[in-house]
Amino acid sequence: MSNQARADSPYYRRDIDGLRAIAVLLVAFFHAGFALFKGGFIGVDIFFVISGFVVARAIQRGLGEGHFSFIGFYLGRAKRLAPALYVAMGCTFVFALLYLLPDDAMRTLKTLGYASLLSANVYLAHKTDYFASQTNNQPLLHIWSLSVEEQFYLILPAVLWLSWRWPARRRIGLFVVLAVVSLAASQWAASHATQGAYFLMPYRGFEFIAGVLLSFRRDPSRSGGADIGVLAGLVVALLSGVLLSASTPYPGWMALFPCVGAALLIGYGGASRVAGMLLGNRVMLFLGRISYSLYLWHWPVLFAFRRFELTSLPWTLLAIGLSIVLGYLSYRYVETPLRYARTPRRRVVLGYIAAPIAGAFALFFLGQVTDQFERLYPASFQQLYASAKQNTWENPRGRQCWNQVALTAAATCRLGATALPVNAALLGDSHAYHLIGFMDRLGNSYGLSIHDLAFPLCAPVVQAPKAQAANLQATQEKCAAHNRAAFDYVLANKQIGTVLLSANWEIYAHAPSTGTVNGFGFPSGAFADELSDTVAQLLHAGKHVVLFDDVPEAPERLTNCPLYNHMWLPPRGRDCSYPSTVADNGHRATAAALADIVKKYPQVGLVSMYDIPCTDSRCGTMLGDVPLYVANDYGHLNMVSSAHYYDAYLARHPGELQHILGSNPAAMSAAPTATPHATGS
Repeated sequence: MSNQARADSPYYRRDIDGLRAIAVLLVAFFHAGFALFKGGFIGVDIFFVISGFVVARAIQRGLGEGHFSFIGFYLGRAKRLAPALYVAMGCTFVFALLYLLPDDAMRTLKTLGYASLLSANVYLAHKTDYFASQTNNQPLLHIWSLSVEEQFYLILPAVLWLSWRWPARRRIGLFVVLAVVSLAASQWAASHATQGAYFLMPYRGFEFIAGVLLSFRRDPSRSGGADIGVLAGLVVALLSGVLLSASTPYPGWMALFPCVGAALLIGYGGASRVAGMLLGNRVMLFLGRISYSLYLWHWPVLFAFRRFELTSLPWTLLAIGLSIVLGYLSYRYVETPLRYARTPRRRVVLGYIAAPIAGAFALFFLGQVTDQFERLYPASFQQLYASAKQNTWENPRGRQCWNQVALTAAATCRLGATALPVNAALLGDSHAYHLIGFMDRLGNSYGLSIHDLAFPLCAPVVQAPKAQAANLQATQEKCAAHNRAAFDYVLANKQIGTVLLSANWEIYAHAPSTGTVNGFGFPSGAFADELSDTVAQLLHAGKHVVLFDDVPEAPERLTNCPLYNHMWLPPRGRDCSYPSTVADNGHRATAAALADIVKKYPQVGLVSMYDIPCTDSRCGTMLGDVPLYVANDYGHLNMVSSAHYYDAYLARHPGELQHILGSNPAAMSAAPTATPHATGS
């Protein structure tokens, strides 16, 4: 169908195409990182309202005219969505194989595969936080919304068909009830930071239903009131994109703002002259018509530019321009001709539904036989990646000892001189647990049998406050329970003479100077006081307390830098080091806080970890010939570097451990030097 033929259709609404343009631009500007549009993710909510309205109108029209067919509806949806989707996803997967890590390429393929099964949102809900830095290795993150739409399409035709003979009020009442239930569930999930709150269809259903309810309403006559409704809707929608942010508990009732804005625009747009001028002009119509293909391409293009560090404003604008070009080409040569082609139903089923599923499974099999595609990469890359991919928590030992609220079994979760009874404990967060290789070496050298009791995002203090950030509240409740058990155990156990404390101190200590609290619940200065009180309690119980001053975090732009330099087609050789002043600036507050505790309690030991990968002028992301950090990370040691860090520390600070821990006969004895407990073997 040509644009002219579409415009001549009595059911075509120019203002809705213009609204699609607003929605896709909001999402693109949000993903581009424009600060003004920090809430631009609400463009997806606008799309959902539009979909609910347009699809419900089409189904009701078919039911009213007696030609609605479930098979015809679903095959029509497949022709509408599948061709452009699989072209975009296929190109993105090729890019992932060339320029991402093997595990990331496999995750990209899994997203593609789940998308072919209409469930990419379910997969992503269990793998990532939409607003987290993890999105930097998710080039198909945006596909979640298409799966939500498709899942809604599976339900809506049946509900409308079953209720078609009902009185209008009863049918409307049904959808109102469904909307209220969905909104209530969404609010509960968002307020509790439930995993999947952002991604899953039950928590988004009320947005589609807003459009469905509009479809029951007759279009109003042209009037000045319609103009006011359109202007009000436009203001509400745009303000939502400007005032909401990633920190807003979402969706929940906050999603009503963009939904109401979209509903006003749809409800009054057909009767408004203002809508014709603002939404029906050539630019908005062009962007609205290509909005689906533009949506498919904008995030992969922005992702690719970021992968190559092309993040300045000119490059970002170029990426958006390229997205529009690719969106138009997809619309013109893929989406439109295949959507309106007279294709037999069998070929639609085979070509648009069965073939993509079969292709995804074939590629998945290839990934399995090539060790997650790793064997397709250069040998030098494979050598580095063998170390970088080994984190300290995703292995058999980690599954037993990491992220456990209750006390772990000392027989299993021990490091160092494990032939001895437990005589030491390690407490902290992931910046304690990523040191298990280091601690294992230390324990063997100094006769310490260390029971590791680390827990994620959990400061090693006796009293963990209630988190303020919604996404941390569930974790902090677990942290508080864990710390109560851990400290009660350590304080009461007279055999435990040494307590090792390590953490990402900065995230707990950093707080606004205005008296408000940070996300973890610590006001300015409160964390240092709480840590000091914890140290005092441990000392009073007769424990020898040792603080570890953390490992430096590299700039995020250097994530995977050594690995990327060894791919088949590296864009250019990169310097993977950074100025030591960057590390110093990030560590200054932590160093001062820990130094204050040592000054207050001279018997406390402080292990100098921060300067190990640095010289006087530069800090590196390699430790000898081993990548320093876990793949896709810039702050956590991998399993191999965790053990190597001990040797580098001894070379940098000879004698410091002897001063803190004293000379121990175990250092001269035949204490085991292998690290079976640290490697999970």
